Amino acid sequence: MEGVIHVVGLGPGSRDYLTPAAERVVTQAEVLVGGRRALDLFAGLSAQRVEITGRLDDAITAIRACYRNHRVVVLVSGDPGFYSLLAVLRRHFPPEELEVIPGISSIQLAFARLKLPWDHATLISLHGRELSILQPFLDKFPLAILTDPVHSPSQIGQYLLSQGVTNRQARICQDLSYPSERIIVTDLEGMAAMEAMGNAVVVITDE
Repeated sequence: MEGVIHVVGLGPGSRDYLTPAAERVVTQAEVLVGGRRALDLFAGLSAQRVEITGRLDDAITAIRACYRNHRVVVLVSGDPGFYSLLAVLRRHFPPEELEVIPGISSIQLAFARLKLPWDHATLISLHGRELSILQPFLDKFPLAILTDPVHSPSQIGQYLLSQGVTNRQARICQDLSYPSERIIVTDLEGMAAMEAMGNAVVVITDE
């Protein structure tokens, strides 16, 4: 549909977790906007590609230039409404010009892998934020944290220990949905001593 920006959640990474609704919208796109990994998932499509780099303003400008005359689909990892681009798009476009297709977030998959309910979990992303944002939630468990290259699981463990948090189990879920997926179960001391790793989901529990 022209004049509407379709914001599609791709899930945690593997195409196995892409919903049929998401795939249907993506395959009808005339313009695909997303990060390189997201665009590579659909390398076989003939749609024009706009790669999102560190400059979101450039992506917004590109979307604004073509969405009224072309079917534009914005690809985001996980779910669009959870620490994703939806908030940014709402600052630039009215809600009636957005259609959102939900996806499976990496946090959802982490709790599924761990066989834990998450209806009472506290969910935090450290992408572009400081560790101190965890301060109000140090007694809220389970605590699920999206890490980034700057804030590794080891730094999170060190921070929690420095704030007096003890006797907690840590589960580090790395590369969820990919062949390299692994889950490490340890305590805060063990997590604090780990080597740095890329993006992961850290789940802290009191059991």
